[in-house]
Amino acid sequence: MPIVDDDVIIEVEFTNGVGSSDPLSFSYLGITGLDTSRSAASQLTILAYFTEFSDGTTVGNATFTNWYDPYLIQPSDSSGNIFLEFDDARGIVTIQNLQLSTVTLKDGSTKTRKALSDSTYTKVRMMRSQNITNKAHTFQSGSRITSDSLNNAIGQVFDATQELDDRLVRVEGATFEEVLGITLESLGDVNINSKTAWDVVRWNGSKFVNDQMDAAQISTGTLNNDRLSSAIPVSKLTGTLANAQVQQSNVTQHATAVGNAIPLTTLSDVNITGVIGNGSFIAYDTSSSKFINKSPADSRTALGLGTLATASTITDSYTGHIETAAAKQYFLDPHVATARTITGLYIKSGAGTATAKFLNGTDVIKQSIAVSTSSGDESSSISNTSLAADGSLILEFTGSPSATDVIFTVEYTQ
Repeated sequence: MPIVDDDVIIEVEFTNGVGSSDPLSFSYLGITGLDTSRSAASQLTILAYFTEFSDGTTVGNATFTNWYDPYLIQPSDSSGNIFLEFDDARGIVTIQNLQLSTVTLKDGSTKTRKALSDSTYTKVRMMRSQNITNKAHTFQSGSRITSDSLNNAIGQVFDATQELDDRLVRVEGATFEEVLGITLESLGDVNINSKTAWDVVRWNGSKFVNDQMDAAQISTGTLNNDRLSSAIPVSKLTGTLANAQVQQSNVTQHATAVGNAIPLTTLSDVNITGVIGNGSFIAYDTSSSKFINKSPADSRTALGLGTLATASTITDSYTGHIETAAAKQYFLDPHVATARTITGLYIKSGAGTATAKFLNGTDVIKQSIAVSTSSGDESSSISNTSLAADGSLILEFTGSPSATDVIFTVEYTQ
């Protein structure tokens, strides 16, 4: 029978979890296009969405071969456990015994689901899907082939093919059936491992990977060019399906087209809120188990750097003690890390005298300073106070100094 409608999905969402019972039954009568001459078991796919396995592992922290692997409910398993029962007469499917069912992760290990009555379940999705693994009719050796059985068997294959065509047409029309089921971690050029709070996603030369942001990556409140805001090319997040064509024999090109057309904001483990400003990035939030948008100011707070208003000016000083002054240069800072401004000088001896000067490289900050036991603040009449990055700060004694136990301080701001 031709499939010409769009009523292929029924979803039942749970408020604050199911919290009722197991088993639970759901009506699929709202799904049109089902062949009433065959069991609904061969025409429906049942997904039960949840956030946590029985051992406490969250679904978002596990990796699967397909996005739907944790949610897809099989009718039964090899041990004889029944998970789905279809009542074709009443149009009802019953989900049960999920606490006995397992999910295979991408690395081959398995996780056990919780019972459907657990509050970590969020919704059940019933989706029309011509599943040819549940055969409409099985012919035994020597059995009689009737027109009905042959038509049902062949019709099931054609229905499955037309179902695929129906879904791809909907995708090309930008009506995505399962955008929210695709996670950031499932994208081909993304490799996420061991997520922790404040992880960001960055390009490492071959893939986008999660990593911690440190203070060195934040300058004046915006992320540098190697940060996320400029690291992901637009072509990775947006695209069109103009060149996609429906071919029943090969649908690989559609998977590629759909992957390029999915915006970052629609991924199920990404929650973008508010206005996105320049320099914004996404970071992993352990409380919601999602990647959320953050501003540069948020990152400074998380790293203990304070706000830009308080962190923009730093007051500090160089200080030291010279036991016996000699007629030579003493490098207080041979290679200045960042630009700074000299704001004050102080120098005094414990005994004896000397003539000193402070230099900004070869430029004089203050010279002919008479150092003695009574000297001290020499901040007046200083010049050449702007120390450039990679410059040098020097204290020089001239003549024949006799000063001992010389103490000094050079104050600066940056």
